[in-house]
Amino acid sequence: MATKKDKEDPKSYPDMALAELYHQAGGSEEVKAKVVELQATKLWVLWGGDWGKVPADMVKAVEEEEKTLKAALETAREEEGETDILDAYFALASFYSKIGDKDTAVTTFDEILKLGKLSSQKKLEALMGKVRIMSFFNVSPTKVLEEAHTVAEAGGDWDKRNRLKVYKGIDCIVGRDFETAAKLLASCVKTFSCEEYISFDGFCLLTVILNTLNMTRVDLKKDIIDGPEIRGALREGGGKLAREVCEALHSCEYATYFKAVVALEPVLESSRYLSQHKSFIVREMVVKGYQQFLQSYKSVKLSSMAQAFGVTESFLDAHLCRFINAGRLMAKIDSVEGQVETTVADKKNQQYRAIIEDGDKVLNRVQRLSRVVDV
Repeated sequence: MATKKDKEDPKSYPDMALAELYHQAGGSEEVKAKVVELQATKLWVLWGGDWGKVPADMVKAVEEEEKTLKAALETAREEEGETDILDAYFALASFYSKIGDKDTAVTTFDEILKLGKLSSQKKLEALMGKVRIMSFFNVSPTKVLEEAHTVAEAGGDWDKRNRLKVYKGIDCIVGRDFETAAKLLASCVKTFSCEEYISFDGFCLLTVILNTLNMTRVDLKKDIIDGPEIRGALREGGGKLAREVCEALHSCEYATYFKAVVALEPVLESSRYLSQHKSFIVREMVVKGYQQFLQSYKSVKLSSMAQAFGVTESFLDAHLCRFINAGRLMAKIDSVEGQVETTVADKKNQQYRAIIEDGDKVLNRVQRLSRVVDV
């Protein structure tokens, strides 16, 4: 695992940890102090509704720094070579990213990309900087990532290609493509070098949660539970709790698993990448627990299953009915005998259900379009 990059490195801005802190604490004094430290005047305007007017000394310092950086760029254009011009551009883009001026930062990165004789490495540096500032403000960077992937495949070095996997993985999380995200993040655990985007602890938290949902038990044990990097990172707080969820599922300790999943909800809420998916993730973890348990039985007493999960029979009955009716569990409940019986999925029935669901989606879209046209 790489150490944190130098804070003066252009790749270090915007401060992504600040975006996470703002998600958790809003316009708190802690956030305010960090904004002042960065002299992020644009963030003060956006976030500081209760902070009052932007301090005059901060405004003056930012104006002077911008003036100095622009002057350095002009000097480089007039007197120096392409390398110096490029460095001056990156310094300016870093400055705008630091103070939270998204639009000007993006414009500056675009100006860099238009420069002649730009190497693949510098193109990637600009594109990755653009991704970060967009992500900081919750603007989808998917198209920029696609462009970066094309450049990386043509001539990017190993480090940038590896870091792009993390960037892409996080973008997939936002778009709820958890399966792709899980694979990308898991592939980077041993080679993580992306502190400019997310801390290693934060990265490991995402990796554990998503792979608990998507990995097989064998791979989960090998790649996640026994992974020394993850064990070393997630030793306390939400990270430790995520590990407990993962380990309890693997060990088939279902009552412990259920309690840990419930306790994990505030951790999901505190993550700017996972909070919008909190209910979905909890539901999928519940389903995975039920699926794993039922795989071992042709039939099982409802009372025995309820005891295993540490819940009442009535709660379990209602829960199972919900997921069975939704087609998420291949089982049926014999209420007379108090039994849960697993069923073998019929491929044709599954295909029929998928066709019906797809047809419903198309019909809903047509109806919405029809209403728009009528208006």
